[in-house]
Amino acid sequence: MTAIGCGADQNPFPRRELSHAVLHGVELAKEAVRLINLPMKPVTGPVSCTMKEVLLPYDTLPDVPAWRQRMLDQNRKIAMRASYYLRQAEMEKIPHTLPYKVQVWAFGDSLLTINLPGEVVVDYGLRFKEENDPSRTWVNAYTNDVPCYIPSQRVWDEGGYDADESMIVYGHPTRFASGIEEIIARAVAEMVPGGYKKKR
Repeated sequence: MTAIGCGADQNPFPRRELSHAVLHGVELAKEAVRLINLPMKPVTGPVSCTMKEVLLPYDTLPDVPAWRQRMLDQNRKIAMRASYYLRQAEMEKIPHTLPYKVQVWAFGDSLLTINLPGEVVVDYGLRFKEENDPSRTWVNAYTNDVPCYIPSQRVWDEGGYDADESMIVYGHPTRFASGIEEIIARAVAEMVPGGYKKKR
């Protein structure tokens, strides 16, 4: 099974050439073999699976005149998105939030997996390992759905591709509002069994 962690803002180095992909593939294979030959920890049950849907709010939505202006943009992706959302705005059908399903699996007291949809940035993986026992916590991204990049507050504050421009590629009306990291973190905290949480 291949599972991808919270690495949306991480890139391999070097990259962009087939030979680079082969190099990284060999490194991954060697690391897998190394780990397979180490003593393993058993993963036991019972298994509990929980899921919670939260709503991630968008930032202030453009109005009809703004969409009309964006339809004239030389960037084809921006113009196409504007054309679509202009029709939606005229019917008052643009959503103000993105439904987002957060999932937590606990395998007895041996392994906790936190499963997040989308291209999730590294801060989430670091945060959830800090808030829970890192030796038993495994944070996955790209699970169940890939609606867009999921920026942390740090990445949202920085702006740039992950937080802003990528939403054009994914077809969303605008970037997220500030604060979605806390919405996701609260949902995770509600579902993580107490035995995995670090004592404060």
